[in-house]
Amino acid sequence: MNPSIINILQWNVVSLSNMKLKEITTFISRYEVVIIFLKETKLHNMRKIQIKGIETYRKGRSTGRKRSGIALMIRKQIPHSLVAPKRYILTKLKQL
Repeated sequence: MNPSIINILQWNVVSLSNMKLKEITTFISRYEVVIIFLKETKLHNMRKIQIKGIETYRKGRSTGRKRSGIALMIRKQIPHSLVAPKRYILTKLKQL
């Protein structure tokens, strides 16, 4: 990973399936993506998104139909912290 370049990915996944997760994982690796924003994951809050070397923060619906949902994913080697874990996904990146 080139420390002077930060690749950021924003993707409207319109329902995050295992197939799409594999596609995202390949894309992250190929293009050395550091920060990933996923929209419309449509996952229940109990489902975890796990990619090796990536920290994931997400919000979804806890009850009812699977709708909307977002995820913020940051490489673990990037210093960051979760600022507002209750209502929002707000993170603070440390100096790169």
